[in-house]
Amino acid sequence: MTGVPDSPVEKLADQLFRRESGRMTAILLGRFGPAAVDDVEDIVQESLLRACRTWPWKGIPDNPAGWLWRVAERLALDRLRRSDRTGTDVMLSEVGDQWIPVDLLVADEELRLLFLCCDPVNGPETSVPLTLRLACGFSTREIAAALLLDEATAAQRISRGKARLRKLGAVEVTALPGGDVAERLRPVLNTLYLLFNGGYGGNDQSRWIREELCVEATRLSLVLTRNPTTATPEVHALAALFHLLTARLPARQVVGELVDLEHQDRGLWDGRLIGTGLRHLGRSKGASAPTVWHLLAGIAAEHALAARWADTDWQSILNYYDQLVLISDDPVVALNRSVAVAQVSGPEAGLSAVPDGAALQEYHLFHATRARYLRDLGRLAEADVALDLAIHLAPNEAVRRHLKRQAPTRL
Repeated sequence: MTGVPDSPVEKLADQLFRRESGRMTAILLGRFGPAAVDDVEDIVQESLLRACRTWPWKGIPDNPAGWLWRVAERLALDRLRRSDRTGTDVMLSEVGDQWIPVDLLVADEELRLLFLCCDPVNGPETSVPLTLRLACGFSTREIAAALLLDEATAAQRISRGKARLRKLGAVEVTALPGGDVAERLRPVLNTLYLLFNGGYGGNDQSRWIREELCVEATRLSLVLTRNPTTATPEVHALAALFHLLTARLPARQVVGELVDLEHQDRGLWDGRLIGTGLRHLGRSKGASAPTVWHLLAGIAAEHALAARWADTDWQSILNYYDQLVLISDDPVVALNRSVAVAQVSGPEAGLSAVPDGAALQEYHLFHATRARYLRDLGRLAEADVALDLAIHLAPNEAVRRHLKRQAPTRL
């Protein structure tokens, strides 16, 4: 769903679509096969549009999710009748059960879809945007923002991935051998991370924090940890990261206003989630080398264990970031590392550690981070220019208000 929902009905429909679109897409593809990906996506989208057209006049049904599912089922049957495919339904359902071995995630259709989208032939540059679109319900604009791409490039990659699914054809899908499961696991984890980030502080125009996306990404990661085939140290590390970050959500936005980590009321953090995160971090030991998820979870754990901002062990966090930049070329990681550098060695060192802005010129936090260092160094005019850019690029009004409050140099 694109744009900003205006009415309570549209807001509810948008939330339902976020929660149900992955399930609807997965189950419909299971019935009709990956070759029907375009039809399936149209059915899911049309179900939402009908809700937006019907509910304002007839009222919101008692079971809105069930209503969406019934509409999707009718639309699917109509498509079958028009295409004279009524005799293929049972056959496609049977083939669908072979997408992933019977002992792997058969109880969760969404994860089946994740593994199907993450075909090694596609490569992560295609499988990640495809999965965000089909399994997570992201719009092209949101996918482009999450991956730091322009919308045209994101749309091309989604189209490539869908073309690959269409070529598979339902009758060609066979059980994945264990090696293929391992090969597909990495892009699956990347996709769950992007889904989580979309909720934790993404680029939605209407809301900065979308807790339901964080909860869904965390749930999917836990399903992976409960299956012996996928319960790797890397998966436990990702689950640890999600729990440790979700624990902060109650303090991250208060009365509609964003609150920086430095100023959060840590008494609002969820101790139960922190404990679960630390347990998963313990279970993540045993990897041959620390992965991105291990290092990010280690950073999150340092913050979780600090009773106050002043108690944070920034040297340990910087050590994690120093390892992280060696295995990740993500410019956002390098930008976040500069914060730890500034805490350890001061704002001038932090400014020097800011990465080349070529890949981050459209990212508001790149300019906001530079603005803070420049302000701390007394370079107020430069700080104001950088902050103006950050405010201009902010994805929604809540972020703009938050950035404007960081402009004490203006009278």
